[in-house]
Amino acid sequence: MLSPFAVRRVSDPQRHCVHGYFDLCPESPDGMRIVYCAFAGERRPPAEIMVAERDGGSPRPIGPAAAADSHSGAMQQWVDNSTAAYADRHGDKRNRTQVVSIVDGATFPVDAPIRMFSSASGLALGSTNFAGGEPGSIANSEVFLMDVREGWSRRLFGREQLLAGHPLRDSIDRPDRLSIKHTKWAPDGQRFFCVYHNEIYLMHAKEGPRYKSIYVADNAEAAPAYLCEFGHHPMWGGDSSFVYSNFRGPSGRQNLVANALDGSPPRTILENAEGVHSTLDGNGKRLLTDLFRFPEPGKASIALYDVESGSRLILATFDAPPTPYEERVHPHPVWSRDGKRVYFNGMADGVAGLFAVDLA
Repeated sequence: MLSPFAVRRVSDPQRHCVHGYFDLCPESPDGMRIVYCAFAGERRPPAEIMVAERDGGSPRPIGPAAAADSHSGAMQQWVDNSTAAYADRHGDKRNRTQVVSIVDGATFPVDAPIRMFSSASGLALGSTNFAGGEPGSIANSEVFLMDVREGWSRRLFGREQLLAGHPLRDSIDRPDRLSIKHTKWAPDGQRFFCVYHNEIYLMHAKEGPRYKSIYVADNAEAAPAYLCEFGHHPMWGGDSSFVYSNFRGPSGRQNLVANALDGSPPRTILENAEGVHSTLDGNGKRLLTDLFRFPEPGKASIALYDVESGSRLILATFDAPPTPYEERVHPHPVWSRDGKRVYFNGMADGVAGLFAVDLA
């Protein structure tokens, strides 16, 4: 691990571990604890969800994670300072959420898999995607709203509603090849977006038209409306008024592009913004991202851009052995609650884990 800063492994150094995703802070709301997924062997089940102190001390398991994967564990995240939640399965499908008290260990299930909890709304969102008969096809895909404190869930909509509102719907002759993912609350908890796409199918087919669309719902009761096509890995702006994503244009350069909810033309936030999982800080002045195969194949790096100047600082570089996409270490860098620390998945001494670098 190379860095101009002090980098600390905050997960179990003897086990492969990952945190949830680049839009899920592993810190508790008060910044005192972290949550992550630890695997018993290779980065596949069996696994368990762990909580620990902010510096990694006093780790302890809070529940088994039968539906964990190498990419994001089980989407483990905080509900409040004493409660965590993560996606689980019933039978052979990832189709429910486990809610756990870290105080007394009490747990209960909710009938939908969590993707993101919003402290502003007090509710969670998630989607289901079950494999169809054809490789890459999806039998059904639905979005659910959950109250992970009260224990209820309800269906909001399915992909048929998104197809009906898509400007290219007449060209989509196989709706079963598209599905819904990344149900993400806006910071204000008033609205959310989801992604409607056929990437899973294209991973199998390798060719064909590409659909990758963002839909926004103004609240949990509103019908989702088409916003735009996008490049990859969309996120909300800090004031909840726009969605940004990475977009590579004809020049071959990747820019960070914002789409306002009012329908105005997209604008470029940062040119030459290379990276995969990119997040702006709360005031939009710094962009955090990860660089795969950088500075060379077999390595990955965490980078911090100054949005105004475009300058880039490499926070850390580590081993990332070339492997299939599903087995690759996805760094998923994420800001701490106070914006003074960065968490990321990395690798040292051949063991994948959750690391932290303090910026101040």
